[in-house]
Amino acid sequence: MISIDNVTIQFGGFTLFDGISFQLNRGDRVGLVGRNGAGKTTLLNLIAGFQKPDGGSVVRSGELDIGYLPQQMKHFGSRSLYDETLQAFSHILDMEKEMDRLSRRLEERTDYESADYMKLIEKLSTLNERFELLGGNSIHADIEQTLV
Repeated sequence: MISIDNVTIQFGGFTLFDGISFQLNRGDRVGLVGRNGAGKTTLLNLIAGFQKPDGGSVVRSGELDIGYLPQQMKHFGSRSLYDETLQAFSHILDMEKEMDRLSRRLEERTDYESADYMKLIEKLSTLNERFELLGGNSIHADIEQTLV
């Protein structure tokens, strides 16, 4: 959830937002439409945490992941657009690496009934559930669908 509460943004003597409030909940789909200079990019920067409001507050829930692709993309290094987009899912990719590491450790073990073995299985199971809940099995398809 993202909550925007009584947010004000000013540039010099110009007030762009004056006391705006709204809430975005899980599953909401929002279209942001407006003329040039209306504040669409500024609002997205507030939501992503790249900009602070002059007044009011922006609250993001703890389990929230925000991916943001700016209008003017600054591309550093030699990564492809696909690989750059994949970086938005780095936490999921790290989780997948940890699951692979735990699986390899389990393959090497022979103490199938020990408490340590059971702890490894429980940890792997918990990670796997979280991975699936975060869409880990479909990130590559999601990226391809988005970039097409």
